[in-house]
Amino acid sequence: MKTKLVYVLTCSDENLYLEQALMSVFSARHHNPEAHIVLIVDDQTDKVIDGNRAEILQYIDEKIVVPFKGEMSMVKRSRWIKTKVRHLIEGDYLYIDCDTIIRSALKQIDLLECQIGAVPDSHLEVSDFCAPLYEKISLLSKQIGWVIDKEQFYFSSGVIFVKDNANTRNFYELWHSYWQEGLQKGIAIDQPSFAKANIAMQHIVEKISDKWNCVMYTEPDFSYNAYILHFPAYRNPSFLFSKRVLDKIKKEGLKNKFIRQCVIAPDKTYVPFDNKFFKNGIKFYLKTIRCVATQAKHYSKNIDPNFEDFIVKSKFSPLIKWHFKNNLFFPGSILFVLWKFFRIKFSNNFFYTPNTCQK
Repeated sequence: MKTKLVYVLTCSDENLYLEQALMSVFSARHHNPEAHIVLIVDDQTDKVIDGNRAEILQYIDEKIVVPFKGEMSMVKRSRWIKTKVRHLIEGDYLYIDCDTIIRSALKQIDLLECQIGAVPDSHLEVSDFCAPLYEKISLLSKQIGWVIDKEQFYFSSGVIFVKDNANTRNFYELWHSYWQEGLQKGIAIDQPSFAKANIAMQHIVEKISDKWNCVMYTEPDFSYNAYILHFPAYRNPSFLFSKRVLDKIKKEGLKNKFIRQCVIAPDKTYVPFDNKFFKNGIKFYLKTIRCVATQAKHYSKNIDPNFEDFIVKSKFSPLIKWHFKNNLFFPGSILFVLWKFFRIKFSNNFFYTPNTCQK
């Protein structure tokens, strides 16, 4: 595998971003033992990579420390580095956000011929965006000087394939410049400026397979065929990125066998959000119930017997938790799946994408 895997991390003593990065880097190394993995951090973050938190260094090949002068927030440092990665790395690379899990070998990335490749936001064309998402991006685009309704795609900057050539370096120079301009207008996120740089470079960014950046509110077949699972904070359906799991990793590293198994095979840590959920057959539901029951039992033993982060809070969650707390895992899981069934069936808010990952 010639393409490098690159992560950007900013973290403090208090937050848990390093633990997210540890899970992603560990999964990348597990499935890609031959990969060259690079971790880029700022000078403040470098100071907190010690003790149990230094475990992440076991799974990387190279650490780059970027010094900063003066005061700058952790979020701004992260975006500053992210929009500068092309000028910090030699060779082709695949940039990967820290809130991800790698679930298979990534050697196919060497076959990509595009200069820059990314996956569309929410796996949709702009014309298929739901109204709230369209309005949000439209407002941001106007603030930094581009028009969303002229674009076919609005790309996610969470996973980016980048060739090493003059064009991609020019792209990153523009991206960084546009991000700084957006920052002056109160826009700290980097994706709107990524889009503006793409427009300025005559749409240099090409759509790559959705498998490379599968957001975790899609249907089962989609996520099960992905190379990289992306667990955004918004509507995260997996307990892997819950505070209690991350706290345990912060204290113990990845020593817990249950957590390690979940990182290596994350499919069993979530029930996908999609309104096609209710169309699946009885075998799917029985399999899901058994899976939830097994995971609940292990979660109780290894993470938290009170199940505070295991399921989303709702008026039904106390009843489901009561069954779990009393070791009634199978009936509790039946209630859990029924709740999911009706919650999704009667809400169009959970429909985002068809199973394009098969293509």
